[in-house]
Amino acid sequence: MAQSNIVPELPEISEKRRIERHYFNQFKDNYPLPSGTVDFGDKPDVIISGARRIGIEVTNFFVTDGRRADSVQRQRERRNAVVAEAQRLFQRATDRKRGFFLGFDDEYPIGSKRAQQELARRIADMALAVTGDDNGQISNGQFEDIPELSFAYMIGHRLECPPFDDPQFPDGPPADFGEFVKYQNRQDMHARRHGIRRPVEAFPEWRVMQVYSSGLMSVERLRELVRAKEEKAAQYRKCDAYWLLVVVDFIDPAQEQEIRVDDFSKVRSEVFEKIIVYRTGFEHILEIA
Repeated sequence: MAQSNIVPELPEISEKRRIERHYFNQFKDNYPLPSGTVDFGDKPDVIISGARRIGIEVTNFFVTDGRRADSVQRQRERRNAVVAEAQRLFQRATDRKRGFFLGFDDEYPIGSKRAQQELARRIADMALAVTGDDNGQISNGQFEDIPELSFAYMIGHRLECPPFDDPQFPDGPPADFGEFVKYQNRQDMHARRHGIRRPVEAFPEWRVMQVYSSGLMSVERLRELVRAKEEKAAQYRKCDAYWLLVVVDFIDPAQEQEIRVDDFSKVRSEVFEKIIVYRTGFEHILEIA
């Protein structure tokens, strides 16, 4: 009888190691690993000791190098800072309690600190110019002089209503995204029909809304990642073979990419016996051996 994978208890681990373990545990439920004892550590991140000793290095696929100013990682930090400053300027200028969800255009990356301050001022001025207290999307014409913005939604009031036990969704919010959108729309319709309109009692926190536009995974970017990991292979613990597990987290816009199968013959490694690309959420797996 084949031995099942046994995962021993671990001592307190760092956040980075916790995330790697989380991804690996998701992956092993969707991929036929060889039988053996699983050991979590470092260099490589996972070792399966069975008929052979297999070392698995776990890494995330980011669309661009996080050190680049136009990377999603860096832009996310700058967008959050700009939105927080815009809210501060808005609240200093008025006592109107308004919340905003703001989407940004990747074609117009945010630059220096000075540029961030100027952008925050323009966004605050746009928000001050919006009249009324209706909840809803703001017309693009109201921020046409802010090319960095692609979307704006204002919260000017709240609807107070009893919970809606939707007969179409008796078990509550569904896991499927498309069905969840339908569920949420029905909840909102119920609130608009039967809810009592109330003023917003406190300043809602302004937030960045991610506008998703995933593309196809770049083979060259994957090759760069493989080369970077190969350079560190001399530090790995001794194993019979090494695998590279490349995780694409569908919920992170800095990573979200569609896995493509053409041209992957160009991805080769002298170090890794297998390169496995795993996209979470959709459980897409592409193996390069």
